[in-house]
Amino acid sequence: MVLVALFLSTGCDDEEPRTTDVQVVVHSSSGEFVTDFLAIVRRSDGPEVLELSCPGEAVTGSGGLVARCTDQGLALDDPEKRATSVLLKAHGHHFAEVDLVAGETSVDLAPLAPFETNDDYRTGLEAASGLADFRALAFSQANELGATHVVKFTIALGDEPEVYLQNTPLHLLHYDFVRSTLKEPISLPDFDKASHGPDRRWTLGNLLYAPDLAVSSPRGDLEAHRLEVEAPILLQFFPSDDLNPEQVLQAHRLLEERLQFLSWTGPKPRLVYVPAGSTQEADLLAAADSFAAAGVPWLDRTEAFGNIRVQLLNPGVAYGTLRPMTPDELATTPLSFRDILWLTKLANELPLVGGTITEELQTPLAHVNVAARARGTPNLALLDAGQDQALLALQDQLVRFEVRSDGYSVEPATLIEADAFWASRTQHLPLVPVADVTRSGLLGFAEIGFADAEVVGVKAANVAELSHFLGARAPHGFAVPFFYYDTFMSTSVVLEPGCVRATLDCQSSGRALAACDAATARCLAAVDAATTLQGYAEGIVADAALAADTAERDAVLDGLRSLIKNGAVEPSFAQALDARVAQEFGSDKVRLRSSTNAEDLAEFSGAGLYESIGAEAVGSKSASRRIREVWASTWTWRAFEERAFWNVDQHTVRMGVLVHQAFQDEAANGVLITQNLTDAAVQGMYVNVQKGEVSVTNPVNGALPEIFSVVPGPGGIQVARQRFSSLSLDEPLLSDDEVTALYKVAAEVQVHFCELYGEDPYSFTLDLEFKFVGPERALIIKQTRPYYQRTNGGP
Repeated sequence: MVLVALFLSTGCDDEEPRTTDVQVVVHSSSGEFVTDFLAIVRRSDGPEVLELSCPGEAVTGSGGLVARCTDQGLALDDPEKRATSVLLKAHGHHFAEVDLVAGETSVDLAPLAPFETNDDYRTGLEAASGLADFRALAFSQANELGATHVVKFTIALGDEPEVYLQNTPLHLLHYDFVRSTLKEPISLPDFDKASHGPDRRWTLGNLLYAPDLAVSSPRGDLEAHRLEVEAPILLQFFPSDDLNPEQVLQAHRLLEERLQFLSWTGPKPRLVYVPAGSTQEADLLAAADSFAAAGVPWLDRTEAFGNIRVQLLNPGVAYGTLRPMTPDELATTPLSFRDILWLTKLANELPLVGGTITEELQTPLAHVNVAARARGTPNLALLDAGQDQALLALQDQLVRFEVRSDGYSVEPATLIEADAFWASRTQHLPLVPVADVTRSGLLGFAEIGFADAEVVGVKAANVAELSHFLGARAPHGFAVPFFYYDTFMSTSVVLEPGCVRATLDCQSSGRALAACDAATARCLAAVDAATTLQGYAEGIVADAALAADTAERDAVLDGLRSLIKNGAVEPSFAQALDARVAQEFGSDKVRLRSSTNAEDLAEFSGAGLYESIGAEAVGSKSASRRIREVWASTWTWRAFEERAFWNVDQHTVRMGVLVHQAFQDEAANGVLITQNLTDAAVQGMYVNVQKGEVSVTNPVNGALPEIFSVVPGPGGIQVARQRFSSLSLDEPLLSDDEVTALYKVAAEVQVHFCELYGEDPYSFTLDLEFKFVGPERALIIKQTRPYYQRTNGGP
């Protein structure tokens, strides 16, 4: 209850007389004075507020306004009579807002009801143990914020609102919680109506504790207004929720009253509101003064998610030698699943390793993380790894590396422990890729589709399928089936000049001379036996001694690739290929893209293992010359090792080639996942997009893409942006209309391919690559494939 007395009073200072314009006396319900509180004084002349923490020092605002603590509450010197009200926050009590009048105002703070605790929920958390109790209620996971802990809350509104902090692992869905635990007999459609709109009965949301997050963000022009938060608890609502700023403030107040371990000032731990999307951000900015007046800190999504220093990208355990390397060193150093790779910068390709630590941030769609996800190996981005003394002390040592939902560890390990772990991770069911090598001809997209993956590979088959229903929004071109790779490999024999050329290549690459000599001897023996390239490759696969010698195996594979790159293409095929390129594309450049039968499979991703290359119709870069480089990438070190580890039958691998126009004048390019990777509980699509031709998956010079999710909004779809591109710090790369067009096309692709794969479109996830090209910024869907994540069984 609030009591206001209308008489004037004066106060005295020890040194000089002073008029106290307003005195606020604060009582508890028992009549005792409350002297430990935060007071937020609002003014009539603008959005400026004055925050006074009691007990504490006096604070001064403009116009001579001074607020100071007293032994009964607080007092204000307000010569210009501009203070209008004060909000009082005291632990153990409901917050109280009081209109100020000249003289004395007396406030009775109502106590909070005792908190309930049971297996299903808590109604509040005490100051001493609150953070630990919060984590006990939370669903913990690793994402781009590092370790995060999410607690779902349900607020039952009414004259006396009730707050329920759900045991979230037990009650992941608000509706199920309300039905099963609160015993509310309500249908899902009625519950949805009752949790939206201005007259709602329920307010629902998430509290996300991010212990690794630290943000320093300006607020206005004054440095004093800068918001500093560390290890905050982020208040989040669903993107489709149409709650207004007043309802956000109500929820924040009810939660802040009951989370008594929170701080109300300073950097941590604060309860910080993060709007779910662009619509909610606009509402927030329009009501920013109200948030300041309530002492409610907020961050937009780019502020909240754009200052990350630790990323727990893929959970898992690995044993191996901790190997610090630059990308250049990685390019010339054979590694295995018995190594933990510590990269000073992101590499374009990732060989098979036990786990990865990078000193640059990644995105979930970067090749390093895509490979780690496909292999089930731990992957960590740690910006300060180079200054971590504990980590530095373990370099080139055998370690146990683990990434968990709540953190990571790198610890010394014994060889006995490591051997037992490695033995448990190298047993996989055999996978025999299927290839139809009987169908010849350069197959136009109109002639093939999804069902022809056994002829041209999944990549080419899916791109052809895209062209059937997307038309100009997909590439146009043709596919070179497995027949021609198989013919080339089975009819070309190993020749001595090829061995000489391979030897020179090996020696110039910096590989060990002993390994190069061994590879040369093997090559010359194949010359004597008149071995075909296919026979030579199969001999490499079958050689148990070679499987035990990493350096020699790497050199031999390098030699095989050299033989393929310099082999003679059958003349009639070469002529037909170049003529088809000229017929389809004239003098324009084209892309020759790998399309093996050992990638984009449900059982084996193979992402990033093979190579694509540019070509033309004539000259030194003619398609008939350059196709050999794509064929040769079948036998890269990373592809060979990956297939060997996962027990893919190397004898049956075949390479098809997808040929389509090279896209010029790219305005933007990116990757879209038809699932909201940022928050799996919210329907949507996840997008990484970068300016021009700069790669999203293989960033150059640390360039980071723009990241956002397309999620439901109160009136349609909206963008929930995580960060802007490092190449466009303040402006989105795509317009609202372009985002909408991308979303609609992706939804069309999702429905079409889910039917072909025989999957539920609401649970199956696709990975799409897209571009906006030319001055008209035309949208092109470059390819699609199943989004792949191995849940266990990594190296």
